[in-house]
Amino acid sequence: MAAYSRLGNSGVGWVALGAGLALVRREPRIAVATAVAVWGTLAVNYAVKTQVQRPRPELPDAPQAIEPPATSSFPSSHAAMSAAAAIASASTSGSTTPRTSSRGTCSAGSRVGSAVASCRRAGAPAERPRISSGAVASLEIGIIGLPNSGKTTIFNALTGAGATVQPFAATEVSVNTGIAPVPDERLAALAAVEGSQKLVPPSIQLVDVAGLQRGAGRDGGLSGEFLQALRAADALIHVVRSFHDDTVFHVDGRVDPAADAEGVDLELLFADGILVAKRLERLERAVKVGQKEAKAEADLLGELAAHLDGGATARTFPRRGDLPAEVVLELLTLKPMLYVANTSESGDDDLVAALRAYAGEAEVVAVAGRFEAELAEIEDPEERALFLAEIGQEEASAPRVAAAAFRMLDLITFFTAGPKDVTAWTVRRGSNAVEASGKIHTDIARGFIRAEVIGADELVAAGSRAEATKLGQLRVEGKDYVVQDGDVLNVRFNV
Repeated sequence: MAAYSRLGNSGVGWVALGAGLALVRREPRIAVATAVAVWGTLAVNYAVKTQVQRPRPELPDAPQAIEPPATSSFPSSHAAMSAAAAIASASTSGSTTPRTSSRGTCSAGSRVGSAVASCRRAGAPAERPRISSGAVASLEIGIIGLPNSGKTTIFNALTGAGATVQPFAATEVSVNTGIAPVPDERLAALAAVEGSQKLVPPSIQLVDVAGLQRGAGRDGGLSGEFLQALRAADALIHVVRSFHDDTVFHVDGRVDPAADAEGVDLELLFADGILVAKRLERLERAVKVGQKEAKAEADLLGELAAHLDGGATARTFPRRGDLPAEVVLELLTLKPMLYVANTSESGDDDLVAALRAYAGEAEVVAVAGRFEAELAEIEDPEERALFLAEIGQEEASAPRVAAAAFRMLDLITFFTAGPKDVTAWTVRRGSNAVEASGKIHTDIARGFIRAEVIGADELVAAGSRAEATKLGQLRVEGKDYVVQDGDVLNVRFNV
Protein backbone atom coordinates (compact mmCIF):
# COMPACT_ATOMS: atom_id res chain seq x y z
CA MET A 1 0.00 0.00 0.00
CA ALA A 2 2.81 2.42 0.81
CA ALA A 3 4.31 1.77 -2.63
CA TYR A 4 1.03 2.64 -4.34
CA SER A 5 0.81 5.85 -2.29
CA ARG A 6 4.28 6.91 -3.41
CA LEU A 7 3.35 6.08 -6.99
CA GLY A 8 0.25 8.26 -6.69
CA ASN A 9 2.23 11.21 -5.34
CA SER A 10 4.78 11.04 -8.18
CA GLY A 11 1.96 10.64 -10.76
CA VAL A 12 0.29 13.86 -9.62
CA GLY A 13 3.52 15.75 -10.19
CA TRP A 14 3.98 14.48 -13.75
CA VAL A 15 0.33 15.10 -14.69
CA ALA A 16 0.48 18.66 -13.28
CA LEU A 17 3.57 19.31 -15.38
CA GLY A 18 1.77 18.04 -18.48
CA ALA A 19 -1.23 20.30 -17.81
CA GLY A 20 1.00 23.35 -17.47
CA LEU A 21 2.76 22.67 -20.76
CA ALA A 22 -0.60 22.19 -22.55
CA LEU A 23 -1.95 25.53 -21.32
CA VAL A 24 1.24 27.32 -22.38
CA ARG A 25 0.86 25.87 -25.90
CA ARG A 26 -2.87 26.73 -25.87
CA GLU A 27 -4.09 23.15 -26.37
CA PRO A 28 -7.55 23.04 -24.63
CA ARG A 29 -8.21 19.37 -25.35
CA ILE A 30 -4.91 18.31 -23.85
CA ALA A 31 -5.52 20.54 -20.84
CA VAL A 32 -8.96 19.02 -20.21
CA ALA A 33 -7.62 15.48 -20.55
CA THR A 34 -4.81 16.34 -18.21
CA ALA A 35 -7.26 17.77 -15.65
CA VAL A 36 -9.29 14.53 -15.72
CA ALA A 37 -6.09 12.53 -15.23
CA VAL A 38 -5.14 14.72 -12.27
CA TRP A 39 -8.55 14.18 -10.67
CA GLY A 40 -8.32 10.39 -11.18
CA THR A 41 -4.84 10.24 -9.75
CA LEU A 42 -5.83 12.21 -6.67
CA ALA A 43 -8.86 9.96 -6.13
CA VAL A 44 -6.75 6.81 -6.29
CA ASN A 45 -4.16 8.31 -3.97
CA TYR A 46 -6.84 9.26 -1.41
CA ALA A 47 -8.37 5.78 -1.53
CA VAL A 48 -4.99 4.15 -0.97
CA LYS A 49 -4.23 6.38 2.02
CA THR A 50 -7.63 5.69 3.52
CA GLN A 51 -7.09 1.94 3.18
CA VAL A 52 -3.65 2.15 4.78
CA GLN A 53 -4.94 4.10 7.77
CA ARG A 54 -8.01 1.92 8.31
CA PRO A 55 -7.60 -0.17 11.49
CA ARG A 56 -7.31 -3.92 11.03
CA PRO A 57 -10.21 -6.02 12.27
CA GLU A 58 -9.74 -7.95 15.49
CA LEU A 59 -9.05 -11.64 14.96
CA PRO A 60 -11.02 -14.13 17.05
CA ASP A 61 -9.26 -15.81 19.91
CA ALA A 62 -7.66 -19.16 19.20
CA PRO A 63 -9.80 -22.12 20.28
CA GLN A 64 -8.94 -23.65 23.63
CA ALA A 65 -7.35 -27.08 23.71
CA ILE A 66 -9.81 -29.86 24.48
CA GLU A 67 -9.33 -31.15 27.99
CA PRO A 68 -9.69 -34.84 28.90
CA PRO A 69 -12.36 -35.93 31.43
CA ALA A 70 -11.62 -35.05 35.07
CA THR A 71 -10.10 -37.82 37.15
CA SER A 72 -8.21 -38.03 40.42
CA SER A 73 -6.12 -41.08 39.52
CA PHE A 74 -3.00 -41.23 37.39
CA PRO A 75 -4.00 -41.59 33.74
CA SER A 76 -3.70 -44.70 31.70
CA SER A 77 -1.16 -44.24 28.94
CA HIS A 78 -4.08 -44.28 26.48
CA ALA A 79 -5.80 -41.40 28.24
CA ALA A 80 -2.54 -39.49 28.39
CA MET A 81 -2.08 -39.89 24.65
CA SER A 82 -5.61 -38.62 24.05
CA ALA A 83 -4.71 -35.51 26.04
CA ALA A 84 -1.44 -35.21 24.12
CA ALA A 85 -3.14 -34.52 20.79
CA ALA A 86 -1.91 -30.95 21.21
CA ILE A 87 1.49 -31.71 22.72
CA ALA A 88 2.69 -28.17 22.16
CA SER A 89 -0.38 -26.72 23.84
CA ALA A 90 0.39 -23.62 25.90
CA SER A 91 -1.32 -24.98 28.98
CA THR A 92 1.61 -25.16 31.36
CA SER A 93 2.58 -22.76 34.09
CA GLY A 94 5.35 -21.35 31.91
CA SER A 95 3.12 -20.77 28.89
CA THR A 96 2.95 -17.46 27.07
CA THR A 97 -0.84 -17.76 26.78
CA PRO A 98 -2.46 -15.14 29.04
CA ARG A 99 -4.24 -16.44 32.11
CA THR A 100 -7.09 -14.77 33.91
CA SER A 101 -7.47 -14.62 37.68
CA SER A 102 -9.34 -12.58 40.24
CA ARG A 103 -6.42 -10.13 40.13
CA GLY A 104 -6.36 -9.71 36.32
CA THR A 105 -4.54 -11.30 33.42
CA CYS A 106 -1.02 -12.62 33.71
CA SER A 107 1.40 -14.61 31.63
CA ALA A 108 4.85 -16.11 31.92
CA GLY A 109 5.63 -14.29 28.68
CA SER A 110 4.86 -10.85 30.07
CA ARG A 111 7.57 -8.21 30.34
CA VAL A 112 7.89 -8.62 34.08
CA GLY A 113 6.51 -11.72 35.73
CA SER A 114 7.23 -15.15 37.10
CA ALA A 115 7.22 -18.67 35.77
CA VAL A 116 3.88 -19.37 37.39
CA ALA A 117 2.82 -15.75 36.92
CA SER A 118 1.99 -15.42 40.63
CA CYS A 119 -1.75 -15.29 39.87
CA ARG A 120 -3.76 -17.19 42.45
CA ARG A 121 -7.53 -16.97 42.60
CA ALA A 122 -8.71 -16.20 46.10
CA GLY A 123 -11.51 -18.45 47.29
CA ALA A 124 -11.70 -20.47 44.06
CA PRO A 125 -13.72 -23.68 44.51
CA ALA A 126 -11.69 -26.86 44.65
CA GLU A 127 -11.97 -28.96 41.51
CA ARG A 128 -10.77 -32.44 40.70
CA PRO A 129 -7.58 -31.98 38.66
CA ARG A 130 -7.53 -33.05 35.04
CA ILE A 131 -4.70 -34.98 33.47
CA SER A 132 -2.90 -33.44 30.54
CA SER A 133 0.30 -33.93 28.55
CA GLY A 134 0.79 -30.29 27.70
CA ALA A 135 4.51 -30.18 28.42
CA VAL A 136 6.61 -31.03 25.39
CA ALA A 137 8.73 -34.16 25.81
CA SER A 138 12.35 -33.00 25.54
CA LEU A 139 13.89 -36.47 25.23
CA GLU A 140 13.58 -39.05 22.48
CA ILE A 141 14.07 -42.77 23.04
CA GLY A 142 14.26 -45.27 20.20
CA ILE A 143 12.75 -48.78 20.49
CA ILE A 144 14.67 -51.60 18.78
CA GLY A 145 14.43 -55.38 18.55
CA LEU A 146 14.07 -58.31 16.18
CA PRO A 147 10.88 -58.80 14.13
CA ASN A 148 8.08 -60.30 16.28
CA SER A 149 9.90 -59.44 19.49
CA GLY A 150 6.95 -57.25 20.57
CA LYS A 151 8.45 -53.80 20.01
CA THR A 152 5.28 -52.19 18.71
CA THR A 153 3.24 -53.98 21.38
CA ILE A 154 5.46 -52.43 24.07
CA PHE A 155 5.22 -49.09 22.26
CA ASN A 156 1.41 -49.32 22.42
CA ALA A 157 1.53 -50.34 26.09
CA LEU A 158 3.60 -47.27 26.93
CA THR A 159 1.81 -44.72 24.75
CA GLY A 160 -1.66 -46.12 24.11
CA ALA A 161 -1.15 -45.09 20.48
CA GLY A 162 -2.73 -48.22 19.01
CA ALA A 163 -0.08 -48.59 16.29
CA THR A 164 -0.55 -51.52 13.91
CA VAL A 165 1.41 -54.61 14.91
CA GLN A 166 3.00 -56.24 11.85
CA PRO A 167 3.43 -60.03 12.05
CA PHE A 168 6.34 -60.02 9.59
CA ALA A 169 9.40 -57.91 8.88
CA ALA A 170 8.56 -54.49 7.46
CA THR A 171 8.89 -53.90 3.71
CA GLU A 172 9.10 -50.12 3.90
CA VAL A 173 10.54 -47.50 6.21
CA SER A 174 7.84 -46.67 8.75
CA VAL A 175 8.33 -45.09 12.16
CA ASN A 176 5.78 -44.85 14.97
CA THR A 177 6.13 -41.95 17.41
CA GLY A 178 4.25 -41.34 20.64
CA ILE A 179 4.43 -39.81 24.10
CA ALA A 180 4.74 -41.94 27.22
CA PRO A 181 3.81 -40.36 30.58
CA VAL A 182 6.01 -41.06 33.59
CA PRO A 183 4.05 -41.60 36.83
CA ASP A 184 4.83 -39.22 39.70
CA GLU A 185 2.74 -39.38 42.89
CA ARG A 186 3.88 -35.90 43.93
CA LEU A 187 1.71 -34.28 41.23
CA ALA A 188 -1.60 -35.16 42.90
CA ALA A 189 -0.33 -34.10 46.33
CA LEU A 190 0.83 -30.72 45.00
CA ALA A 191 -2.45 -30.23 43.16
CA ALA A 192 -4.36 -30.76 46.42
CA VAL A 193 -2.29 -28.06 48.14
CA GLU A 194 -2.48 -25.54 45.29
CA GLY A 195 -6.07 -26.31 44.25
CA SER A 196 -4.81 -26.97 40.72
CA GLN A 197 -7.25 -27.76 37.94
CA LYS A 198 -4.87 -29.84 35.84
CA LEU A 199 -1.91 -32.21 36.21
CA VAL A 200 0.84 -32.35 33.58
CA PRO A 201 3.07 -35.38 34.23
CA PRO A 202 6.62 -35.73 32.92
CA SER A 203 6.86 -37.57 29.62
CA ILE A 204 9.25 -38.98 27.04
CA GLN A 205 8.91 -39.33 23.28
CA LEU A 206 9.23 -42.85 21.93
CA VAL A 207 10.25 -43.77 18.38
CA ASP A 208 9.39 -47.30 17.26
CA VAL A 209 11.11 -48.54 14.09
CA ALA A 210 10.45 -51.83 12.32
CA GLY A 211 12.24 -54.98 13.48
CA LEU A 212 15.94 -55.18 12.67
CA GLN A 213 17.10 -58.13 10.61
CA ARG A 214 20.44 -59.87 10.45
CA GLY A 215 22.90 -57.73 8.52
CA ALA A 216 21.11 -54.47 9.28
CA GLY A 217 24.33 -52.80 10.32
CA ARG A 218 26.32 -54.03 7.31
CA ASP A 219 24.26 -54.23 4.12
CA GLY A 220 22.84 -50.69 4.17
CA GLY A 221 19.45 -52.06 3.16
CA LEU A 222 16.03 -51.34 4.61
CA SER A 223 17.04 -52.22 8.16
CA GLY A 224 20.05 -49.94 7.74
CA GLU A 225 17.66 -47.06 7.09
CA PHE A 226 15.86 -47.93 10.33
CA LEU A 227 19.18 -47.64 12.16
CA GLN A 228 19.65 -44.18 10.70
CA ALA A 229 16.29 -43.14 12.18
CA LEU A 230 17.64 -44.09 15.63
CA ARG A 231 20.77 -41.94 15.56
CA ALA A 232 18.87 -38.85 16.72
CA ALA A 233 17.59 -40.65 19.84
CA ASP A 234 18.97 -39.86 23.31
CA ALA A 235 18.76 -43.50 24.41
CA LEU A 236 17.54 -46.92 23.26
CA ILE A 237 15.02 -49.41 24.60
CA HIS A 238 15.87 -52.91 23.41
CA VAL A 239 12.79 -55.16 23.44
CA VAL A 240 13.63 -58.87 23.64
CA ARG A 241 11.16 -61.70 23.18
CA SER A 242 10.85 -63.59 26.47
CA PHE A 243 7.74 -65.72 25.95
CA HIS A 244 6.79 -69.03 24.34
CA ASP A 245 4.05 -68.94 21.71
CA ASP A 246 3.98 -71.31 18.74
CA THR A 247 1.63 -69.01 16.87
CA VAL A 248 4.20 -66.18 16.84
CA PHE A 249 6.97 -66.80 14.31
CA HIS A 250 10.60 -66.42 15.37
CA VAL A 251 13.26 -65.63 12.78
CA ASP A 252 15.54 -68.37 14.15
CA GLY A 253 12.83 -70.87 15.04
CA ARG A 254 13.60 -70.83 18.77
CA VAL A 255 13.20 -68.58 21.85
CA ASP A 256 16.56 -67.51 23.30
CA PRO A 257 16.53 -63.98 24.83
CA ALA A 258 20.30 -63.81 25.32
CA ALA A 259 21.05 -64.82 21.71
CA ASP A 260 18.41 -62.41 20.36
CA ALA A 261 19.79 -59.51 22.38
CA GLU A 262 23.35 -60.29 21.33
CA GLY A 263 22.33 -60.45 17.66
CA VAL A 264 20.79 -56.98 17.67
CA ASP A 265 23.64 -55.52 19.73
CA LEU A 266 26.12 -56.85 17.15
CA GLU A 267 24.23 -55.11 14.35
CA LEU A 268 24.52 -51.83 16.24
CA LEU A 269 28.22 -52.49 16.70
CA PHE A 270 28.72 -53.15 12.96
CA ALA A 271 26.79 -49.98 12.10
CA ASP A 272 29.06 -47.92 14.34
CA GLY A 273 32.14 -49.52 12.80
CA ILE A 274 31.00 -48.50 9.31
CA LEU A 275 30.21 -44.98 10.55
CA VAL A 276 33.73 -44.55 11.97
CA ALA A 277 35.36 -46.02 8.84
CA LYS A 278 33.52 -43.56 6.57
CA ARG A 279 34.54 -40.63 8.73
CA LEU A 280 38.16 -41.77 8.61
CA GLU A 281 37.95 -41.85 4.80
CA ARG A 282 36.73 -38.25 4.75
CA LEU A 283 39.65 -37.20 6.96
CA GLU A 284 42.32 -38.78 4.75
CA ARG A 285 42.74 -35.79 2.41
CA ALA A 286 43.05 -33.31 5.32
CA VAL A 287 45.61 -35.56 7.01
CA LYS A 288 47.71 -35.78 3.82
CA VAL A 289 47.97 -31.98 3.54
CA GLY A 290 49.20 -31.77 7.13
CA GLN A 291 46.18 -30.46 9.06
CA LYS A 292 46.99 -31.10 12.71
CA GLU A 293 43.37 -31.18 13.94
CA ALA A 294 42.44 -33.74 11.29
CA LYS A 295 45.44 -35.86 12.23
CA ALA A 296 44.48 -35.80 15.92
CA GLU A 297 40.87 -36.78 15.15
CA ALA A 298 41.98 -39.54 12.78
CA ASP A 299 44.24 -41.02 15.45
CA LEU A 300 41.39 -40.93 17.97
CA LEU A 301 38.92 -42.54 15.56
CA GLY A 302 41.53 -45.17 14.69
CA GLU A 303 41.63 -46.14 18.37
CA LEU A 304 37.81 -46.25 18.45
CA ALA A 305 37.70 -48.43 15.32
CA ALA A 306 40.08 -50.93 16.90
CA HIS A 307 37.97 -50.88 20.08
CA LEU A 308 34.78 -51.64 18.11
CA ASP A 309 36.49 -54.33 16.03
CA GLY A 310 37.34 -56.08 19.27
CA GLY A 311 33.62 -56.46 20.05
CA ALA A 312 33.40 -53.72 22.68
CA THR A 313 30.79 -50.97 22.55
CA ALA A 314 31.53 -47.25 22.32
CA ARG A 315 30.13 -46.92 25.88
CA THR A 316 33.28 -48.65 27.16
CA PHE A 317 35.75 -46.69 24.98
CA PRO A 318 38.23 -45.06 27.43
CA ARG A 319 38.55 -41.81 25.43
CA ARG A 320 34.84 -41.39 24.57
CA GLY A 321 34.89 -37.98 26.26
CA ASP A 322 37.34 -36.72 23.60
CA LEU A 323 35.19 -37.71 20.62
CA PRO A 324 33.78 -34.91 18.40
CA ALA A 325 30.20 -33.94 19.23
CA GLU A 326 28.84 -35.01 15.82
CA VAL A 327 30.35 -38.48 16.28
CA VAL A 328 28.97 -38.79 19.81
CA LEU A 329 25.45 -38.01 18.57
CA GLU A 330 25.53 -40.73 15.90
CA LEU A 331 27.21 -43.63 17.69
CA LEU A 332 24.46 -46.13 18.50
CA THR A 333 26.51 -48.19 20.97
CA LEU A 334 27.34 -45.01 22.91
CA LYS A 335 23.68 -44.36 23.73
CA PRO A 336 22.37 -45.62 27.09
CA MET A 337 20.36 -48.82 26.67
CA LEU A 338 17.50 -50.33 28.66
CA TYR A 339 16.40 -53.92 28.05
CA VAL A 340 12.71 -54.80 28.18
CA ALA A 341 11.80 -58.48 28.51
CA ASN A 342 8.49 -58.92 26.68
CA THR A 343 6.85 -61.75 28.62
CA SER A 344 3.53 -63.55 28.69
CA GLU A 345 1.07 -62.98 31.52
CA SER A 346 2.68 -65.84 33.45
CA GLY A 347 5.94 -63.90 33.73
CA ASP A 348 8.38 -66.39 32.11
CA ASP A 349 10.89 -65.96 34.93
CA ASP A 350 13.47 -68.33 33.41
CA LEU A 351 13.66 -66.36 30.15
CA VAL A 352 13.85 -63.05 32.03
CA ALA A 353 16.70 -64.42 34.16
CA ALA A 354 18.60 -65.41 31.00
CA LEU A 355 18.27 -61.88 29.63
CA ARG A 356 19.43 -60.36 32.92
CA ALA A 357 22.50 -62.59 32.89
CA TYR A 358 23.39 -61.30 29.41
CA ALA A 359 22.63 -57.63 30.16
CA GLY A 360 25.07 -57.45 33.06
CA GLU A 361 24.90 -53.99 34.67
CA ALA A 362 22.25 -52.72 32.25
CA GLU A 363 18.73 -52.58 33.73
CA VAL A 364 16.12 -55.11 32.61
CA VAL A 365 12.38 -54.47 33.04
CA ALA A 366 9.91 -57.31 32.51
CA VAL A 367 6.58 -56.34 30.91
CA ALA A 368 3.70 -58.53 29.73
CA GLY A 369 3.43 -56.58 26.51
CA ARG A 370 0.18 -57.90 25.06
CA PHE A 371 -1.66 -57.59 28.37
CA GLU A 372 -0.32 -54.09 29.02
CA ALA A 373 -1.23 -52.93 25.50
CA GLU A 374 -4.83 -54.08 26.06
CA LEU A 375 -4.83 -52.43 29.48
CA ALA A 376 -3.69 -49.14 27.96
CA GLU A 377 -6.87 -49.03 25.86
CA ILE A 378 -9.14 -49.12 28.94
CA GLU A 379 -9.99 -45.63 30.17
CA ASP A 380 -12.36 -46.47 33.04
CA PRO A 381 -10.33 -46.74 36.31
CA GLU A 382 -12.62 -49.38 37.84
CA GLU A 383 -12.46 -51.56 34.75
CA ARG A 384 -8.69 -51.20 34.71
CA ALA A 385 -8.51 -52.30 38.35
CA LEU A 386 -10.58 -55.41 37.59
CA PHE A 387 -8.41 -56.19 34.58
CA LEU A 388 -5.26 -55.96 36.71
CA ALA A 389 -6.79 -58.07 39.47
CA GLU A 390 -7.19 -60.94 37.02
CA ILE A 391 -3.42 -61.48 36.99
CA GLY A 392 -2.82 -60.42 40.58
CA GLN A 393 -1.38 -56.95 39.91
CA GLU A 394 -2.30 -53.71 41.66
CA GLU A 395 -0.91 -51.38 39.00
CA ALA A 396 0.32 -51.43 35.41
CA SER A 397 3.94 -52.40 34.88
CA ALA A 398 4.45 -50.54 31.58
CA PRO A 399 5.00 -47.13 33.27
CA ARG A 400 7.97 -48.69 35.06
CA VAL A 401 9.74 -48.71 31.70
CA ALA A 402 9.44 -44.94 31.40
CA ALA A 403 10.58 -44.52 35.01
CA ALA A 404 13.59 -46.77 34.33
CA ALA A 405 14.43 -44.66 31.26
CA PHE A 406 14.49 -41.59 33.54
CA ARG A 407 16.98 -43.30 35.84
CA MET A 408 19.08 -44.47 32.91
CA LEU A 409 19.39 -40.91 31.58
CA ASP A 410 20.01 -39.51 35.08
CA LEU A 411 17.03 -37.15 34.90
CA ILE A 412 15.34 -35.33 37.74
CA THR A 413 11.92 -33.70 37.98
CA PHE A 414 11.04 -30.23 39.20
CA PHE A 415 7.61 -28.61 39.34
CA THR A 416 5.78 -25.38 38.70
CA ALA A 417 2.48 -25.19 40.57
CA GLY A 418 -0.49 -22.86 40.72
CA PRO A 419 -4.30 -22.80 40.57
CA LYS A 420 -4.30 -23.51 36.85
CA ASP A 421 -1.99 -26.51 36.77
CA VAL A 422 0.84 -28.46 38.32
CA THR A 423 3.48 -29.25 35.71
CA ALA A 424 6.41 -31.62 36.01
CA TRP A 425 9.55 -30.65 34.07
CA THR A 426 12.62 -32.79 33.48
CA VAL A 427 16.29 -31.76 33.44
CA ARG A 428 19.61 -33.53 33.69
CA ARG A 429 20.89 -33.95 37.21
CA GLY A 430 23.22 -31.07 38.06
CA SER A 431 21.35 -28.44 36.01
CA ASN A 432 21.26 -24.94 37.48
CA ALA A 433 18.24 -22.68 37.96
CA VAL A 434 18.72 -20.87 34.63
CA GLU A 435 18.92 -24.13 32.68
CA ALA A 436 15.79 -25.40 34.43
CA SER A 437 14.00 -22.12 33.65
CA GLY A 438 14.82 -22.61 29.97
CA LYS A 439 12.78 -25.81 30.01
CA ILE A 440 9.73 -23.73 30.90
CA HIS A 441 10.41 -20.98 28.36
CA THR A 442 13.58 -19.58 26.79
CA ASP A 443 12.50 -16.02 27.67
CA ILE A 444 12.37 -16.96 31.34
CA ALA A 445 15.95 -18.21 31.21
CA ARG A 446 17.06 -15.11 29.30
CA GLY A 447 15.50 -12.72 31.81
CA PHE A 448 16.13 -14.78 34.94
CA ILE A 449 16.27 -12.72 38.16
CA ARG A 450 15.79 -15.21 40.97
CA ALA A 451 13.90 -18.38 41.85
CA GLU A 452 11.67 -18.99 44.86
CA VAL A 453 12.28 -22.62 45.80
CA ILE A 454 10.64 -25.13 48.12
CA GLY A 455 10.72 -28.91 48.16
CA ALA A 456 7.53 -30.66 47.07
CA ASP A 457 7.45 -32.74 50.26
CA GLU A 458 7.91 -29.62 52.41
CA LEU A 459 5.10 -27.78 50.62
CA VAL A 460 2.72 -30.71 50.97
CA ALA A 461 3.57 -31.13 54.66
CA ALA A 462 3.07 -27.40 55.32
CA GLY A 463 -0.30 -27.44 53.57
CA SER A 464 0.11 -24.07 51.84
CA ARG A 465 2.75 -21.67 50.57
CA ALA A 466 1.81 -19.16 53.25
CA GLU A 467 2.42 -21.69 56.01
CA ALA A 468 5.67 -22.86 54.37
CA THR A 469 6.84 -19.24 54.29
CA LYS A 470 6.08 -18.85 58.01
CA LEU A 471 8.15 -21.96 58.69
CA GLY A 472 11.06 -20.50 56.72
CA GLN A 473 10.98 -23.29 54.12
CA LEU A 474 10.59 -21.03 51.08
CA ARG A 475 14.04 -19.99 49.83
CA VAL A 476 15.27 -17.44 47.28
CA GLU A 477 18.03 -18.78 45.03
CA GLY A 478 20.18 -17.26 42.28
CA LYS A 479 21.41 -18.35 38.86
CA ASP A 480 23.98 -20.83 40.14
CA TYR A 481 21.57 -22.81 42.31
CA VAL A 482 21.63 -26.51 41.37
CA VAL A 483 18.05 -27.71 41.04
CA GLN A 484 17.19 -30.76 43.14
CA ASP A 485 14.68 -33.50 42.37
CA GLY A 486 11.27 -32.48 43.69
CA ASP A 487 11.93 -28.72 43.82
CA VAL A 488 8.92 -26.46 43.25
CA LEU A 489 10.12 -23.34 41.43
CA ASN A 490 8.55 -19.91 41.05
CA VAL A 491 10.93 -18.05 38.74
CA ARG A 492 11.04 -14.26 38.67
CA PHE A 493 12.25 -12.81 35.38
CA ASN A 494 12.34 -9.66 33.31
CA VAL A 495 12.66 -9.48 29.52
